[in-house]
Amino acid sequence: NVTVGVGGGPPPAGFPGPFTTWKVLFSPTRAGGNYTIIARCLDCPQDPIWNRVNITNVTFGDVWHCSGQSNMWLPVYHTFSRNDTLDGILHQNKYHNIRIMAGNSKYGVTNPWMTALQAATQYSAPDQPDLFSFAAACWYFAQSLTDELVAGNQEVVPFGMACTAIGGQRIEEYMDNRTMQVCSDRDGEDTPDWNGELFGSMIMPFVDTTIKGWVWYQGENNMPATKGNSAVDIGYGCEQRELVRGWREIWSTTPNTTDPLAPFGLVTLASSGSEGGPNMGAMRLAQTANYGVLPNEAM
Repeated sequence: NVTVGVGGGPPPAGFPGPFTTWKVLFSPTRAGGNYTIIARCLDCPQDPIWNRVNITNVTFGDVWHCSGQSNMWLPVYHTFSRNDTLDGILHQNKYHNIRIMAGNSKYGVTNPWMTALQAATQYSAPDQPDLFSFAAACWYFAQSLTDELVAGNQEVVPFGMACTAIGGQRIEEYMDNRTMQVCSDRDGEDTPDWNGELFGSMIMPFVDTTIKGWVWYQGENNMPATKGNSAVDIGYGCEQRELVRGWREIWSTTPNTTDPLAPFGLVTLASSGSEGGPNMGAMRLAQTANYGVLPNEAM
């Protein structure tokens, strides 16, 4: 028998055993922290090493999942305003509501959670704080949201930012097999083993986390392929629509967790992001499922 509860929060949830795998859904909790989550095994040996686990320094807030390829992967280190951000954290008491899975996002599943202050003061490399290794687009999204809340005199909620972007990847690698098969004329048909690979290793580990939404920045490595049209289920236009639908569906499978229509933020490619492929305008249109505007009825 296992009970799991939040210190100072709702009553613990109980589970009669035996189990090999299980999960706990907590009731909505007011944004903020810090809490301690306590898991107890009621019929295990009465030794705290075996019958109790504490997860400390827990904060409730809005979790955002960022992903894509090198556009999203690019670390804060390579941005012009990195030192302004660092100064804001260290000397102006800014962005202390933000937590990140700090480190290179290609290891995003195993990167440790850190507060902004921890990431700004801990150094895994001798010349840069851990914050500088985190994905820039993902960080600045949270920073901008925070600035907007402050400017509007609104409650500044905690933001948790996870990123699983890897350079050089195609959209097909972040899709599951079922949703991918909806679209014809996909990129990489000659290398089907790649398709869905990152969905299994970089997306599935997060789907039991209730999140606020996603931020997606990808497309360069699909530039040489068919841009297509979502209306006839062809090419990238179809795949972008199906990736959004697929992610929303799997994250919201358990009722009362992630909103089935949770916001999906998407960055269209910059003019420098063609990788030598033709028809940038057609790709930008395809990134909106060929509607030319977001949000739309397909996304």
